[in-house]
Amino acid sequence: MKYLIAAVCLTASPAFAYDRMTTQACQDSWNMFVGAMAPFEVNGEAPLPSDVRVGPGGWCTIDTSDDGWDSTDVSRVGFQIEGADAYLDGSGIPAAIAMRFEGLILGARRYNAEAHVRHLPEAGMLVVEDVTLRHEDGSGISVSYVLQGAYFSDVAGMQTSLAGLRMTELHGQAAINQFLLDDLDVDLSEVNRVSMGEALRDVSRFQVDTATRQAFLRMVSDREGELLVDITSERGFGWIQAVVPFLDISGDADLASALGIAMSGVSIALEWKQGDI
Repeated sequence: MKYLIAAVCLTASPAFAYDRMTTQACQDSWNMFVGAMAPFEVNGEAPLPSDVRVGPGGWCTIDTSDDGWDSTDVSRVGFQIEGADAYLDGSGIPAAIAMRFEGLILGARRYNAEAHVRHLPEAGMLVVEDVTLRHEDGSGISVSYVLQGAYFSDVAGMQTSLAGLRMTELHGQAAINQFLLDDLDVDLSEVNRVSMGEALRDVSRFQVDTATRQAFLRMVSDREGELLVDITSERGFGWIQAVVPFLDISGDADLASALGIAMSGVSIALEWKQGDI
């Protein structure tokens, strides 16, 4: 399972073969997205920006300073689509979508973020490739993961299938410094060997081995370096497993029990490399 993402990316080649979008196709795609997101009020009660242009590299680009964006949380949004024709005429969903966010505010700093999502209908898979969050100082996160259960052929089918998606593997790396931890609101001040042992009371050493526990503790102590992450679940890790165990907890003992249930069948491996990023 560990190298499934790499194999999938190779068999799905040519990778990132996004259509060269016209201004009208960019505008129509954005209008469809805005319509789909309207019930969720992603921009509060304000309308999302309406003016979409074709920018450098063929990206459809929305400058959030032009009109309508109800915040300064992001400077510019861009997207690309592979298989845009089926999406625009309503006969199917895109083969792949890429999203880009420039000048995204997290905490006290601005970051650039990007993600690529590829649908493999015959395998029933969504491959989320190269989800990145980067600051100009070199800190940031890069993650790729696979979701199983993506058996849908149109937008309506996708909406009804979301609850059944299961993550089978995740691979990532994080270039960590204290600024990144602060921006992500990650507080490690109360984490130590005892607290980690209590939290992982119901998680076996087969799932989170000694080397991984030690790597995590070294990261907590150093707080500057590179963290490598591998997460696998043979049967798949779904949102019900991730959320339901934590709905009714009242203390550390309940939290440990919930974590044990949520991590059933899940294995985590960490590697920490201390040093300047």
